[in-house]
Amino acid sequence: MQYRNGSFKTEQDTEGYQNDCSNYDPCPLCYGCRNYGVYSDRCDTLCSNNHKKNICNKELHTPRNIAKMVRRQIIKLENMN
Repeated sequence: MQYRNGSFKTEQDTEGYQNDCSNYDPCPLCYGCRNYGVYSDRCDTLCSNNHKKNICNKELHTPRNIAKMVRRQIIKLENMN
């Protein structure tokens, strides 16, 4: 995932990873937590400060969409000049 300033988001950027949260379940597309809200008290204290950075949009990143996106191991790009 890429931020507007051009930098890329990594799993290490999320609060769940940084705080070694036992409930953190990273989304393979955006690295946000897919378990947010299930463990409400802990989630509110750790990750609620920045939803866009820390929490996966589960409506958009459904298992079906994830399977489509991560299906190919190699993506060939043409004319990368």
